[in-house]
Amino acid sequence: MRVFRSVAGLIAAGLVASAALAEEPGTGRLLGTVTSETGAPPPTLLVSASGPAGTMVATSDAAGRFEFSDLPAGLYLLRAHASGFTTAGRHVVEVHPGVATSHALRLRVPPGGAEAPAVLQAPAPRFFPVGETSGLDA
Repeated sequence: MRVFRSVAGLIAAGLVASAALAEEPGTGRLLGTVTSETGAPPPTLLVSASGPAGTMVATSDAAGRFEFSDLPAGLYLLRAHASGFTTAGRHVVEVHPGVATSHALRLRVPPGGAEAPAVLQAPAPRFFPVGETSGLDA
């Protein structure tokens, strides 16, 4: 009878250990949705999570859903990146091991409307005949 209990105990301990090994230790999931001020999901966009593992990037689907799996536990700065929008507020989310954390992001149009892409303007190049200098060499 003692042998049976010992064997049963070892089998139970093995099952618990194998279940623990199946999950990445110390990691969790971060998932959520992105919506615009109107409540509608914007077109597919990038979502970034910056934290202990560096910066991870995910793409949202047509419904605005995103997911990061196997993130090391810790604090993450969550941002959505879409042309013509800014993320409303600052979103710091804590990921716990073995848990799925859900968070919603809302995008807004910045004051003054969508920002136009920056255009770099440089002066026209100047050429100097051989033997002459620009005056910058002195």
